[in-house]
Order: sequence, then C-alpha cells, then structure tokens
Amino acid sequence: MKEINPEEEYRKMSYTCSLRETCRKDVQTKLERRGADVKTIEDILTRLEKGGFIDENRYARAFAHDKYLFDKWGRLKIRNSLRLKDISQTDISDALQQIDEDIYHDNLKSIIDNKRRTTKADTSFALSQKLLRFATSRGYEPHLVFPLLELDELEE
Repeated sequence: MKEINPEEEYRKMSYTCSLRETCRKDVQTKLERRGADVKTIEDILTRLEKGGFIDENRYARAFAHDKYLFDKWGRLKIRNSLRLKDISQTDISDALQQIDEDIYHDNLKSIIDNKRRTTKADTSFALSQKLLRFATSRGYEPHLVFPLLELDELEE
C-alpha cells in the first residue's frame, strides 16, 4: 500500500467538494478506500468543514431537493437515505421542511398514474395493492397514497 500525502488528499477532496455537495461520510469513505489513517481522515474532514467545503445541512437540503424534484422520491426514502449517510436528525428535518407540498403531491399523483397505465391486475383491488406497494417503495406516506387509489368495492 502506498503512502498517502495528507496535503495532496486535502486538495483532491476540496476539489471534489467544490464540484458538488458532499457529506462527511462520503468523503470519509473515499479517504478510507485510499488508505488514509483515522487521524488523517479526521484532520482533513475538519479542514474541509472549516473551509466551507462540507456542510451537512446544505448537503441534506440539496439532496432532499434533488431527490424529490428529479427522482420523485418520497419523504420516507429521503429520510432513510440521509440517515444512512449519518446526517443529524435536525438537518434531515430542515431538509424535509424545504419540500414544496404542491410539487410533492403532483409527483405522487404522476408516479401513480404512470404506474397504473403499465400495471396489469385481475381486479381493481389487486391493482390498488400493486400501486400502493409501488408508491410506498418510492418513499411516499401511505396516508397520502390511499386517497389517490381508486378503490372500488372489495371484490370476492
């Protein structure tokens, strides 16, 4: 394993962080893969935070914005993804509050309508179940999904 130069790694990471929002855990993972020791990693992360290259709150807001707007993810999936990146609950809450409710509901309606057109089912109940599973797998809250499902009478 080659010896790493902390100053060189700092420059590489600061460049990477200046290109796109990056969280602490992503940078830590990159540095670990390159063979940096724990002290070097912590020093680099501290410098990046002091320099404004890493800001967990800014990252969480950008992540949530992009995921709900472009990928049409729901709040639950966004929250869980941010938790996996060790983002604080406060930053996650701030990010989720930035979500525009009208766009969020339009996204949900859009993904259900699109899925309805391509899904085959024997009964309307079976179709509703498939649509519910799909929407909740995308991270949408069940209480928002149910009103959008056209449930006919339960079939036997």
